[in-house]
Amino acid sequence: EDSDVRESAITGLTEFIKVGVQLPKSKINLALSNALSDKSGFVRRSAIEKLAVVIKTGIIFPHGYVILAFLKAIVDRCGEIRLSAMRAVVEVVKEGVQLPEEEVSMVIRKLLSDQSESIRESAVNALVEVIKIGMQLPASDILMVIFRAMSDESEVVRQSAVIALVKVLKAGAQIPSNNISTSLVKLLSDEERDVRDAGLKGMIEVIKSGIQLPSTDISEGIFRALSDQSGYIRGSAIPVLIEILKRRIELNPSKVSEAIKNGLSDQSEFARGSAVCQLAEISRTAVIPSDIIHAVSYTHLRAHETPEHLVCRLLLEKK
Repeated sequence: EDSDVRESAITGLTEFIKVGVQLPKSKINLALSNALSDKSGFVRRSAIEKLAVVIKTGIIFPHGYVILAFLKAIVDRCGEIRLSAMRAVVEVVKEGVQLPEEEVSMVIRKLLSDQSESIRESAVNALVEVIKIGMQLPASDILMVIFRAMSDESEVVRQSAVIALVKVLKAGAQIPSNNISTSLVKLLSDEERDVRDAGLKGMIEVIKSGIQLPSTDISEGIFRALSDQSGYIRGSAIPVLIEILKRRIELNPSKVSEAIKNGLSDQSEFARGSAVCQLAEISRTAVIPSDIIHAVSYTHLRAHETPEHLVCRLLLEKK
């Protein structure tokens, strides 16, 4: 009746298996099943973790048994058990255990609706892990998980969703570009600055990866960021603007000119410094509207030099 004893029993069983003791599979199934249904959350959590360990030793369980165990654990009333179940799924998939893609996808989707923020975040991260190791999840399921996470009430989960989007794209997941750009533009209007920043970083990473996003969405997103209420976001948006221009993505020239001018006179020191530094960079790699830069003498420059001008001069002299 002591839960510590029951947990020790399931741990001891696992240790016997790990050192190669040949136990009847029916007895192992029975022991694990009883532990997974134990009245103690401590024992149930240990059981789901030990199930993953036993599977990794090479013992073959019927897929139905394994999936049922995981599905039972992800609806457990104890949050720690639900989290352990998510981690266990990823572990066994990494070990090469062939679990049905639709079942793994169902586990991830189920946990994405969990009441716990940490579990929802883990579900997003789990999606990335199983895709990186080659599991071919349905594109519709990938989209649903990422875009639902992008609308999560938690800032942490929304940020994780952007990172996950970039990672799954790099891993080769096929997601329609229209869906990607629409979601990123939406994030650039998020109430949390860190989420908007993540959306901005996500946009540039997607562009760098070679995915062709609609130019209208890129334009809307970058100019929204350049007029953000946060000086940090405005400053961070300037390098993204430069990267977009380098890649010859079509933007409204007058808006580009206005954005650079505004950056050079921004009330935020960070945004002004970013504009000056990036202006020096773009002058070597892309076309800048002629009304932004004009030649002055070196004497004139030194006479009217501001801290931002100093940065620009040192960058140019370094070249």
